[in-house]
Amino acid sequence: MRKVLKKTMSVVLAASLLAGSVGAVDAAEMKNKSARRGNADYVSNQGELITTPFVQLPVGAVRANGWLENQLLLQKVNLTGNMHLFNDYNEATSAWLGAENGESWERGPYYMRGLVALAYVLDDEELKTEAQMWVEAILASQKEDGSFGAGSKTDWWAKMPVLMAMRDYYEATEAAGKTDERVIPFMESYFRYQAAALPNNHLSNWADARGGDNIDSVYWLYNRLYNDSDPQSSDWLLDLGNILEEQTTDWTGQYNDTTVRQHVVNTSQGMKTPAVYYQYSKNDRDKNALQNGLLNMSIDHGRVDGLPNSDEAARDNRSTRGTENCGIVEGLLSSEIAEKVLGEAWIGDRIEKLAYNALPAAYTPDMSGHVYYVLQNQVMATLGNHEFDCDHGDSSAFGAPLGFDCCYSNTHMGWPKFVQNMWMATENNGLALTAYGPNQVTAKVADGKTAEFVQQTDYPFKDAIHLDYKG
Repeated sequence: MRKVLKKTMSVVLAASLLAGSVGAVDAAEMKNKSARRGNADYVSNQGELITTPFVQLPVGAVRANGWLENQLLLQKVNLTGNMHLFNDYNEATSAWLGAENGESWERGPYYMRGLVALAYVLDDEELKTEAQMWVEAILASQKEDGSFGAGSKTDWWAKMPVLMAMRDYYEATEAAGKTDERVIPFMESYFRYQAAALPNNHLSNWADARGGDNIDSVYWLYNRLYNDSDPQSSDWLLDLGNILEEQTTDWTGQYNDTTVRQHVVNTSQGMKTPAVYYQYSKNDRDKNALQNGLLNMSIDHGRVDGLPNSDEAARDNRSTRGTENCGIVEGLLSSEIAEKVLGEAWIGDRIEKLAYNALPAAYTPDMSGHVYYVLQNQVMATLGNHEFDCDHGDSSAFGAPLGFDCCYSNTHMGWPKFVQNMWMATENNGLALTAYGPNQVTAKVADGKTAEFVQQTDYPFKDAIHLDYKG
């Protein structure tokens, strides 16, 4: 029943609503939409990129209800809402916000990505105000050559989460009819800087493993700049995507041909890379890499929750080995992006497995603390050395922060990005239900009509799913 509902939902919605009249829609806007490929209401792949089964909805189109909304609210009043009280996450201590000699690597960008997503999923004005402070600081930091942010100009990795945050922010403001027009020129300038600089300053220091995140943002901009009457004008972005792919770890080869023994966050982020590049390469090895990689990884150091056993380097299959909190949220994000590209129901099942099994185990019940390593068989959360590959002395206890600060700052995107991707638009102007849970979606279908579904359920605690449609 689960797979049937997923596969028929988009067909029923599209067929029932396409028959209606277009209504009072600006003629020029309709002409522009008709010239573009894919979904008529949300920006789809254009030009040389394949048409994907699904298109991501803007953050805020899906809202959580019930117990799931409570998770987001607990996150707001505890971890996320209080991060500004900690060093590295405020104007006095973060170089990303302008502080001299402040934190200038991944912590600020990680937090910004989760903050923006949570602010707009909850439609919370307090969080939006805080997120706007980060957005303004990022925009103001751009130099004439297109580089931006803190730290070295060619520290490519730390910029990648910022680009994702800016994309979410842009789509949210666009959906609200208040598009921040500064974002597209900002991203175009940065990518032109990358295109000029990367040949002599290759991806390195985590960036080479995580280049798929960068490619995903490049394709996002390509789709928005693509002009059907002058398709070559945006080809430079496809060229940039190829440069990034050449300098990125060969995840397609590793997932298809090895057991993928890598650092847990690299492994989890790398999961998206073959699917992302498949949009351009159209190569079946890229298309099949995620599924093959999960199987190959399970032979060597896989876990019952579908994550790699890695604390932080890959370990054996013992249940007392860990996986990073970062690995959970990055595994979720990689699966969500792969679902959009591949449209396969098993990926939706994987998303639910990570969200409903691994993710809750990473937090205290009130979301005031997190754990660095999540174990499959952890009787007690205690301080001390537990023979992890990288042991911080507090890696399997709960606190704020503990372990290395990457997880403390990265964990914020887990729940809100999951909620965003519980529904997706389809290439035939419908909607697809990709993960069950208490939520509601308000989205455009057919020729710009608004559809709303309320998903009444206590899933995953109960199996019954009741869908109420308003339209």
